[in-house]
Amino acid sequence: MLDMIKDEFLFVGNFARAATRQFVFGLVGIVVAVSLFLNPRIQKLPSKPKDPNLFNAVTDEIKIRFRLFYESFETVMERNF
Repeated sequence: MLDMIKDEFLFVGNFARAATRQFVFGLVGIVVAVSLFLNPRIQKLPSKPKDPNLFNAVTDEIKIRFRLFYESFETVMERNF
């Protein structure tokens, strides 16, 4: 009986973890959609060159990845609506 109860709690825990992950993904998708709806134009030109260091390189890479993500999302949303 005790083993069965433990198995049920493990199942509920795994289900809660998966449901939480899907909820977070859905929330991120909603935030991206709303931000794209409110401001569809993103800065397409690179900013002024800065002093080269690791922080600037990482933030520039993150900006590029988000820009590409927004452009891809915009492409998909234009085709569907």
